Amino acid sequence: MKTLSKQAFILGLLYLCFFADYNIPRRDYWLAPERRSETFSYLLSHSLWFACIALCFVIGIHFLIIQANSLTPAHLSTPMILGLVGCFLAGIVVWVVSMFRHFNHSEIA
Repeated sequence: MKTLSKQAFILGLLYLCFFADYNIPRRDYWLAPERRSETFSYLLSHSLWFACIALCFVIGIHFLIIQANSLTPAHLSTPMILGLVGCFLAGIVVWVVSMFRHFNHSEIA
């Protein structure tokens, strides 16, 4: 039952995103009625990519914690955690840049 309520909560948040007031470049173009559904579709798929990046980060942290607890004495590998955080930050930079590139599209006159 808890899983169903979490899923309903997330779906409710996604549904509310369609009514949110977005602060995007050239919002008069992107939120025009003829492009509004395309914009929301892009934002939803782009948000799912962010969720994948965050999930990979959490899985990596979980793996490193399991690995650290198997050592005697237990310690977290600094180079591995810094590498994971670096990959996460690089993924976020790519994600943000791709969003800005999409919304600053050059075909807009």
